Amino acid sequence: MGSTHSSLIERLKNLDDHVSWQTFWVQYRPRLFAWCRSRGLSLEESEDVTQDVMARITAAIPKFDSGPDSNFSGWLRTVWRNAWLDHLRYSNGRKKAVGGSTAYREMQSIPIDAADLAANEIELEYRRHVLNLAKDAVQRSVTQRDWEIFSKIVFGSIKATELSESLGMSLSAVGMIKCRIQRLLRAEIERIELSIERQL
Repeated sequence: MGSTHSSLIERLKNLDDHVSWQTFWVQYRPRLFAWCRSRGLSLEESEDVTQDVMARITAAIPKFDSGPDSNFSGWLRTVWRNAWLDHLRYSNGRKKAVGGSTAYREMQSIPIDAADLAANEIELEYRRHVLNLAKDAVQRSVTQRDWEIFSKIVFGSIKATELSESLGMSLSAVGMIKCRIQRLLRAEIERIELSIERQL
């Protein structure tokens, strides 16, 4: 799933660009839906809120500043949180007919960053999952020695200079192994994310 490129955000400002909107939908619908489920919403409620968020994004995206200092993920979480809180207001008022006061008290008891924390946890778990899949695939495609060198430098705490000395290898040789496997890992992550998107 990866971060949204500013070029895609700019294309979304053209509401008639159906290809870009489909790309965005495929990439972000599972994330929005997972955020809803993480807050205890049912499948039907999660679908409703996700649709509401997409409608809000469609209305608001033309005014979004997609410059280098923009924070699309934070903006997206804010849009989602507002839709989620509105859903709580509506659901609570409809079920208990108390003029929204019970819903208001319920929302006041929720930490302001609860949605952000849930979103971050889901995002981190997804990225860990993709990284682990990529690591397994790349490890099978390189020699055990090269993978150990890469792992010790990137995932361990050993410096490349120390490792090169202990193995009797030149620093440039160790660096080349690290860079080569990093490229393989990035390519595998992109392949996995594309494969996941195609299955949605």
